[in-house]
Amino acid sequence: MSFVSLEFLFFFITTYSIYWIIPAKFRMNLLLIASMIFYGSWNILFLFHFLLIIIINYFILEYYRKTRAYIVFFSLQSLNILNLVLFKYFYFLSDLIGKIFSLEFLKSPELLRSHKELGLEIILPLGISFYTFQIIAYGVDIYRNPDSEKYRLRDVILFISFFPQLIAGPILRSKELLPHISNYESYIQNNDEVINPQKGIWLILIGVIKKIFISDQIIPIINHYSSIPVDDRGFVFIVLLCIGFVIMLYSDFSAYSDIARGLGYLLGFEIPINFKGPFFMNSFTDLWKRWHISFSTWIRDYIFIPLGGNRDGDIKLYRNILITFSLAGIWHGANLTFLFWGLSMGIFLCIESYFSDKINQLETNYRFMRVFRITIVWFLYLSSGIFFFAKNLSWAKNAIPQFFIFSLEQTKNIQYETMLHQVPILFLVTLFFQWLELDEKNFKIIRYGEKYIQPIAIILVSIFLILFNKKSQSFIYFQF
Repeated sequence: MSFVSLEFLFFFITTYSIYWIIPAKFRMNLLLIASMIFYGSWNILFLFHFLLIIIINYFILEYYRKTRAYIVFFSLQSLNILNLVLFKYFYFLSDLIGKIFSLEFLKSPELLRSHKELGLEIILPLGISFYTFQIIAYGVDIYRNPDSEKYRLRDVILFISFFPQLIAGPILRSKELLPHISNYESYIQNNDEVINPQKGIWLILIGVIKKIFISDQIIPIINHYSSIPVDDRGFVFIVLLCIGFVIMLYSDFSAYSDIARGLGYLLGFEIPINFKGPFFMNSFTDLWKRWHISFSTWIRDYIFIPLGGNRDGDIKLYRNILITFSLAGIWHGANLTFLFWGLSMGIFLCIESYFSDKINQLETNYRFMRVFRITIVWFLYLSSGIFFFAKNLSWAKNAIPQFFIFSLEQTKNIQYETMLHQVPILFLVTLFFQWLELDEKNFKIIRYGEKYIQPIAIILVSIFLILFNKKSQSFIYFQF
């Protein structure tokens, strides 16, 4: 049941209508039922698996509160990680072992084929990466403060399974939603500002527009050109492909986040912003304050800082950055290309940290240095994207040298006019939507005259949703 589908539209309108009709004391039960229906619509067996993981975590963490037995806590987190590894990395790790020890039966294609024949194929549960992070964060928060407020099992299940953000985030912390679920009647009476249907509708409309008119338009282009052998394609072709990729990734993922936040406002909850104009970055550090914010703050708080953060000198700082982003890379998918993407991002952040004082001094003395720095950051950022969307390391290995050879010669043996014409236009459109994210004042500009404009926008988007419903691509981050 994708957000951009008629099925979800009917599901949400029904849920929303009942939600605001029934007494407040029953609304959390309704949301819990709706969340179970939403996740169960993808796969009923995975719904039972999902509930089992939450219930196990809940009771073991409550046991930890009483006993303070650290072995219990760490065993539980090992179980959570093992659950993720089993479903997400089983074939990747078996293939790696098979190649290292020359064991043909463990190599991924052969093993996957045999599992399919036996009906034992391991399928990735939808949203497992996101809800695992949310469950781990909930547990670590209790570990850090065992005397924190205790919540009912129902409330914890709803917090983890809250359907607007369940599949692809934003990754919520317990303090951002759980207290409001637990004390809903008091919360809703004292926080009228979070019931903001107009803003919620605008966010949903923006998300649907991003998905249908940017992401769904550019996905086929990127898939087509990235599937072509990259030998001797040239600098212009590779750069256009990289720009197209970051447009695709942003428009698709931020569309989901916008719709999730919009649904939250309609239900009376404020889901935190996940993107804040990342293309307006001025450094890699700034990028990660703007891009997938719930993820970047998660890896900061639950990986980087526990490793030691920046407390013990530069060498350990660089080590911690590299470990954090290597794990962040492999979290995105069971492929060495993601590991190299994470490593490259970590290396760029280490280099930036090393030269930060000198760069700041140069920018103070020479204003043009800021433009120069942003240009370099963008160039390296685009180069890292090669690893992210490459089908394999061989493709990336061939593309990287061409990216850094500044040749304006015509790309050989390929017509790429479609990409040449559409990518610059979609980039400018994407910049407009990112400009709206930069400041609440910018967002308010589109709300002038919303009494008349919004109904028209709803009708138009609904028509396009009907027309493009069957053509819409699945959200990219569903595979993560």
